Amino acid sequence: MSATSIQLIAPSNLRESAFNYRRRFSEAGLAELTADIREVGIQQPLLVRPLHLSVDGVLAFNRDLPDRAGQFDGVYEIIFGARRFRAAQRADLIDVPCMVREIGDAEAKRLQISENLQREDVHPIEEAEGFHALMNDPEQPIDADTLAAQIGKSRSHVYGRLKLLQAVQVVRDACLAGEIGSEVALLIARLRLPKWQEQALAAIKSRYYDMKDGGKKSFRQIQELLREKFTLDLEGAIFDTQDALLVEEAGPCGSCPKLLANAPEYADLIDDNGEEAERLRGYRRSINPHTCTDPSCFEAKKKQHLNNRAAELEQQGKTVIAGNKARAAIDQYGNVKGSYIDLKDVKAELKVAGNAKKAKEALKDLPIVVLQDPRTGKTVEALAVADAQAAGIKTEPATSKNGGSYEQRQRHDAKARKQREQRAKKENFFRIELLKQVRAAVKASPRSIFDLQMIARASLNSDFYHEESELLADLWGLGDADEFEGRISDMSADDLTLLCIDCALVANIEVSEWEENLDQGAENLFTAAKHYGIDVEAMREEVGNTNAADASTEAEEEAEA
Repeated sequence: MSATSIQLIAPSNLRESAFNYRRRFSEAGLAELTADIREVGIQQPLLVRPLHLSVDGVLAFNRDLPDRAGQFDGVYEIIFGARRFRAAQRADLIDVPCMVREIGDAEAKRLQISENLQREDVHPIEEAEGFHALMNDPEQPIDADTLAAQIGKSRSHVYGRLKLLQAVQVVRDACLAGEIGSEVALLIARLRLPKWQEQALAAIKSRYYDMKDGGKKSFRQIQELLREKFTLDLEGAIFDTQDALLVEEAGPCGSCPKLLANAPEYADLIDDNGEEAERLRGYRRSINPHTCTDPSCFEAKKKQHLNNRAAELEQQGKTVIAGNKARAAIDQYGNVKGSYIDLKDVKAELKVAGNAKKAKEALKDLPIVVLQDPRTGKTVEALAVADAQAAGIKTEPATSKNGGSYEQRQRHDAKARKQREQRAKKENFFRIELLKQVRAAVKASPRSIFDLQMIARASLNSDFYHEESELLADLWGLGDADEFEGRISDMSADDLTLLCIDCALVANIEVSEWEENLDQGAENLFTAAKHYGIDVEAMREEVGNTNAADASTEAEEEAEA
């Protein structure tokens, strides 16, 4: 058999490749292709390779090209053209034109993946699987940077796709089915344990989010949901985060690999200022690097802390009400409710009924308990309403439905809000005065590299869309825009100036398909081009001719596929 030959092969003698990671085919597109094949036939041959019988008589791939002595039984594996093959079956073709070539496993896999990755409609999950397969080729493994260069994609694009593979299968399937978009799938994939990812997907589906676009419109709410349920700020923890013996197998939180600041897979989520760096859909929100990403461990430490504290109180001879019983007795604002009454109210009632000395004596004989709030760990001394009534104490237990308790909370909230407003107003005034002092110092000083660094950082903090951030990173040869922060301090004045200009112009790049006037929305870019002597119209014509040639090549490749 020659190295390459054209043959007509019956569809029954063709097999789809087990290497082909592409599994999704548009039903509408397949139906259209079937109709075209019925009318004009297959214009571009499939690329196939022969399958040989192994020693035990089973059809096998060509694992060793030099070993061609195995018996050939007339069956071929499809390298290119699985879609045309399916359409040919539907069109009931008797035979299919094929280019037959002897190809080894490694080359066949690379050819398939490279061909599929050039398609515009490749799904992000399938693209990620293709990247992974190329990087882990047993004969020619490559790293992500090399892969990006080979396929003409940005490093940030490759790394972003690879992160999708951290998603469990049920999340990938939901993404492939269009139930969630790749942005939402990426959020879920960041959760460490498979059960968390499954719970997160279920939680998203249970909400009335607008998922028609895969969750793009609801991205902000979905992100907030996952952060609330599956990440926890250690600065607000009720336990000592550096206590290595609290849960001995877990150790202290500061050195834990599950702390956001210590987890390399979350490096793109935070920068040195503790801010979320990934700006999907232009969304940027603060996030604390001292965040626990293991809810079960966090809960275990919280529970152990509460148990330890309860044990200490019991050693002091106190009766502690904890867990769900305490939760039922204390509302979210810390007010005692239900079948218990706050000891402060008991004391107040006793003072009204008699003198302070008698009130103090009366308390000695009462079965006072300590309510331990499982939410905050705070404790409140209380008395069961039944015990208070048995002692002849007049009680009006506060409940969540009690008007007085609600009014008390309203007054407390209003007071707290006013204090916050006053504090903010004072701080705002201070900052304005500080700005005036800084401006005066700047005017009195020559411009410096520090000034450019400050402007560059402010420019990078603009609300860029994800695509714009990717473009910025690509222009500077970085994996993503987060890497700028570590480089700004070492940049020269010229590089800092260029970076600021890039930030000013990158927002002029994206063009909507509905945009009729192509000169609108890119005024800064065109003005800069003319200022630096670039002929905009001549370049538009030159690039247009190049694109036309590329489009022709792509059309030929699409026809071949």
